[in-house]
Amino acid sequence: MSDTQNKKTAALEKILDPSKRMLILTHDNPDPDAIAASLGFQYFVKSRYQQEARIAFGGIVGRAENQAMIQHLKIPLMPIEQVNFQDFFLVALIDTQPRTGNNSLPSSVMPDIVLDHHPLRDETKKVPFYDVRERVGSCSAIVTSYLREAEIPIQPRLATALYYGIKSDTQDLGRGSSNLDVQNYMYLFPMVQRELLNRILHPKVSPEYFKLLNRAFKRARIHGSALITGVGRTPNPDIVAEIADMLLRHKGVEWVMVTGTYQKSIILSLRTSDLSGEAGALAQSVVRNIGKAGGHGMSAGGKVDLNGQTIRSVEDLLQDRFLKKVGGINQPAEALV
Repeated sequence: MSDTQNKKTAALEKILDPSKRMLILTHDNPDPDAIAASLGFQYFVKSRYQQEARIAFGGIVGRAENQAMIQHLKIPLMPIEQVNFQDFFLVALIDTQPRTGNNSLPSSVMPDIVLDHHPLRDETKKVPFYDVRERVGSCSAIVTSYLREAEIPIQPRLATALYYGIKSDTQDLGRGSSNLDVQNYMYLFPMVQRELLNRILHPKVSPEYFKLLNRAFKRARIHGSALITGVGRTPNPDIVAEIADMLLRHKGVEWVMVTGTYQKSIILSLRTSDLSGEAGALAQSVVRNIGKAGGHGMSAGGKVDLNGQTIRSVEDLLQDRFLKKVGGINQPAEALV
């Protein structure tokens, strides 16, 4: 084991207590990376330290691929509504950090452990143990490194989850991937259950899915190299990010912002093909003083609570801020379809 990993493992060991239960909490509406990394960390602490842990999440798992992942890989997740935090002695945040606004950790609870790959926040520095690697493209790659360094055998089901976590968050190593992502992607591949992976990648979807796509495409407007659209009200907040990924493929488009209304909030996703785009910083600028956001160099997301404001007024403000930042505000609007 490397000296760095030795120090991290020793520091983590001081916090764990096998006689007490741990709660592992993902960000809200968890994606494959958050789900896989949580499953991997649960397996790691159980295998190495005999630490029992449950995995919980806030929001919903809406995207068909994510639902298929949970179903076919039999991943046990507990909705946050079923969690009594007093039942858990330890709390670990995976793929998120304290006070980001994208997880359901109560403000009265400080986590004991944070594993993440987003920019390090000041609140996280107060946590007893944190491992935040901003240059890594996926949390699944970080967790895989823990398992490998400890020489813990990775079973095919877990290998499939971790592989898919890296694959999805880095878009097959094409978005924000690091050497750690590449190494662990290749390491896990021979152990992947390919038939199950295929079922995850190609799930059946509902008619509502196509209606949302149709609405987003009809509303899309291109301003120079920037594209904006909204899906309107949606029962599935994950669709916002999915459509943003889809529209970034449009020839000549370098920036995409997609919004959608979920319950009483506006959800937004930003994507860019610019390797130096700093999408996370841009998203924070777009929601300045009205919401919360975060992300990486090429992808980001955020949320703005309506608080009595109209959907149209909030969306107009977000779109204007976005277009001003990326230089498309004075470009004539062109319909996508």
